[in-house]
Amino acid sequence: MHRIDAVEEGKSMTVLIQNSWVFPPLVLHMISIGEQTGNLDEMLHKIASFYEAEVEHITDRLRTLLEPILILILSVVVGVIVLSVVLPMFDLYDNINF
Repeated sequence: MHRIDAVEEGKSMTVLIQNSWVFPPLVLHMISIGEQTGNLDEMLHKIASFYEAEVEHITDRLRTLLEPILILILSVVVGVIVLSVVLPMFDLYDNINF
């Protein structure tokens, strides 16, 4: 029997998805509570809000970590470009006979 058919027959979603590695225990517990209380849509909304906030927090932390790294990389690139322009000028200056 397919999982969709089992849910349509009234079986618990929690039982059907508890062996899946995709869902953490917190999600399974909240889905179970939502099924028992009849507020599954509200629980799913709370789960979505929680994970949305968590993803936003992680991306903010990642952004704050990446900014200094990108500044360092760009400064190295600009430094290499400046040196590639300035060093030949110094070589030309050294080769001039007064």
